[in-house]
Formats: sequence, structure tokens, C-alpha cells
Amino acid sequence: MSGSKPRLAWLAYLLVGLIQVTALALNIREVSVPAQIVLMPTLALAALTAPRGRLRTWTLVALFFSFLGDMLPQVVAESWKLPLMLGSFFLAHVAWVTGFWGVRKESALWRRPWTVLPYLAIGVAMVVWCWPGAGVLAPAVALYALALLSTATLATALGRAGWFGGALFILSDGLIAARSFAGFGLPQQDVVVMATYILAHGLLVLGMIRFLQARRSRI
Repeated sequence: MSGSKPRLAWLAYLLVGLIQVTALALNIREVSVPAQIVLMPTLALAALTAPRGRLRTWTLVALFFSFLGDMLPQVVAESWKLPLMLGSFFLAHVAWVTGFWGVRKESALWRRPWTVLPYLAIGVAMVVWCWPGAGVLAPAVALYALALLSTATLATALGRAGWFGGALFILSDGLIAARSFAGFGLPQQDVVVMATYILAHGLLVLGMIRFLQARRSRI
């Protein structure tokens, strides 16, 4: 893409994200739901500006499954919403981990593993907290937490954007789990969840682009 097109892609993502969060805060579902559904396709346009490579490919796969996690709960029966959302986002994390695995030796998990111990502590606490209320989904919650923590720790290979993006992912998904299985709620929790979700995805994609561009510049 030319120099202006990446900026337009990011502007579009930020605009859609702002519209989604604002409409959600104002409880305008006719706007917030469509905006949420187009979030990941819009971010994929920004991801496509990265140099070609395995990491970019798996990033696009992750965005596709996140898109399914945003879209499917809007079109299925209530009883299917949570399982389909968890399943889609779990596959998104599997895709993130698969992409990051190729650069794992540049992550804090490999270089300074003690720095990611807080992530482990948060993950264990989240599973323990949610386990009693998860019922038959408890093993799935534990598996999801493992995938989430793997994404967050391996994303540190992308530098600061990866660190912050991974941390926001833990916050966003943790709030969903706490509400779904432990009955925990915050004022405007949906808004907080979506704001952190949007920022987390944007930071991981930004980190991926910068990482691949830096590698290409060294060739």
C-alpha cells in the first residue's frame, strides 16, 4: 500500500471503534452491533499493510476468528451465544500463539521469564475465581485462560505495543469471564470491555507491523 493508505486504514479502525464504544455507552444497539461486527475486517485492512510473512498471515487468521466472536453471538439463540463467543475467541488466541511462536525467542517469556509471572498469577486467580460458577464449562475456562496468557506473554516479542496489547487482552477477557461466571460487574462494564478489546487488537496489529518492518529493514 502507498503511504497514505495505511493511515486511512488506521483512521477507519479508530473511527469505527469510537462509534462502537460511544453507541454502546448510549445503548444504541442499532449502531453499536453493526460497528462491532465491522471492527475486525477494518483492522485487517491495517494488518495487510505489513510486509508479507508468517506472522502477518496468522494475525489475519486471528482477526477472522475474532470477527466470528463478534458476529456469531448477534445471530444465534441465547443459549449458544457464550459457547460460540468463547470458542471463536479461543481459536483467535490459538492463531495469535501460532503466529507468535515463530518469534518466541524474542519475547520476555524466553528472555526474562520472571517478568511475566504477574500474568501467570492473574490467570490462576481468574480460573480459581470463575471455576465454581462455570459448571460444565470450567475446563473450557481453564483452557481459554491458558490460551489467553500464552498470547499475552508471547506478544511481548513485539515490544511495548505487544506488552500493552497483551495486558489489555487479559483485562478485557478477564472482565467477560468475571461477569459470566462470577457475577462481577462494573459500571458501564460493556464499554470498558469493548474499549480494552479494541485497543488490545489495535496494539497487537501495530506491534506486528512494526516488528515485520524492522526485520525487513535489516535484510
